[in-house]
Amino acid sequence: MLDPKILKFYARKDIQEEIAKLAKNRELAVRYSNGSFGKRPDVLQYPSDVLELARQGVSSFHFSEERWSDPLQLRSGMCKKHLDDLRSGWDLVLDIDTNFFEFSKVAAALLVEALKFYNVSSVGCKFSGRSGFHLFVPFEAFPSSVNDQETRLLFPDGVRNIAMHLKDVIEVPLREQILSLSSVEEMQKAIGGDAKELVKNGKFNPFAVVDIDSVLISSRHMFRSVYSINEKSGLVSVPVKLDQIKNFQLKQAKIENVSLDVPFVVQPAENEAKHLIIEAFDKTAKRDLPYIPEREISTNKKAGDFVMPKVKVKEEHFPECIKKTLEGMESDGRKRAVFVLINFLHHMGYTFDEILERLLEWNKKNYEELREGYIRSQVSWHKRQKESIPPPNCANKSYFPIVGSCENCKAKNSVQYVKRRLFLLKQQEKKKRVSKKRLE
Repeated sequence: MLDPKILKFYARKDIQEEIAKLAKNRELAVRYSNGSFGKRPDVLQYPSDVLELARQGVSSFHFSEERWSDPLQLRSGMCKKHLDDLRSGWDLVLDIDTNFFEFSKVAAALLVEALKFYNVSSVGCKFSGRSGFHLFVPFEAFPSSVNDQETRLLFPDGVRNIAMHLKDVIEVPLREQILSLSSVEEMQKAIGGDAKELVKNGKFNPFAVVDIDSVLISSRHMFRSVYSINEKSGLVSVPVKLDQIKNFQLKQAKIENVSLDVPFVVQPAENEAKHLIIEAFDKTAKRDLPYIPEREISTNKKAGDFVMPKVKVKEEHFPECIKKTLEGMESDGRKRAVFVLINFLHHMGYTFDEILERLLEWNKKNYEELREGYIRSQVSWHKRQKESIPPPNCANKSYFPIVGSCENCKAKNSVQYVKRRLFLLKQQEKKKRVSKKRLE
């Protein structure tokens, strides 16, 4: 039986309307007062559904970050293609996860500043109902495509990449402000365990005590609805004015104090988050690039350096290590293989569009496919570079024999192998022509 106080709260027409407004085109998941969850997929169609579900014992409402053309068509275990076909968009929800309420306020305020730095003005903020905050940017703030891929398909990569990028942006001020509130020793006592867990590379790691959830985000990921009650705290997930985050008090989230004077969803200007998402994907691509020793990416031209062919080289002339790689990876090393293949194929005269097509075909042969967004971002990053990076030398143990090794091959690297092979073939053709003329 639901607490009469909670039932009375969900009976409010204004609360019903706000929850129903957020529910549009989203999957619904409900939690009952006994701790159990409702069936999925489900939807909330009318404001009156809120009260009806509450009468059935529902204590909280949760919605998908993704928007769907028909949420009721969702099924457990659906493949990515079917999910992509149903997905009409997604909203950026930054979930600040911590047990330290004051630290959460600091992190939320810094994230708002970071978003404003990127000219994102359509930021909504709400108290999570326990000790964190949710920041919200609607899908309409983003461009229709990023790196030649539809933005609606970039879930969860879009949210993950933006979250990781913003963590990099706020790390230093977050560290300083948290340390102004508490010492490492005090935090260690509060969380228990080893104080070393709070230190990374000799510095206090602020994300050890207040994090922005990104790793656990997956398709059909849910977040607590605005004006939904948290079962553990009994507090309401209420919107908060951006300039009042640091002044927010838990008493403002008590059922009897809830008012609707702050909007959670803010109408954005067209493409206002374009710079944010593009830079987030660029930074992720650079972060994911394997380490290459400087001596192997030197662009100094020397006599005899390989000249990119005007016509792409046929795969029959590739070295065995590349051929073996293109057959698919049966073990780890896929990301390093992507780096090798992009640079090798570019030196073989392939356009970046042809490289992307070949890598997507190759990816399907791997023991486990990489995210398509990862491959696209890697190709896009290399495409924007002014100088061409050669593939690593065969002696680089970070890459070989991970992507395959060549027996009886004395070439310094895969490009040199092709250069030597094409030279020998050219000489053989020349000899054949000379011999033919002599016979004539």
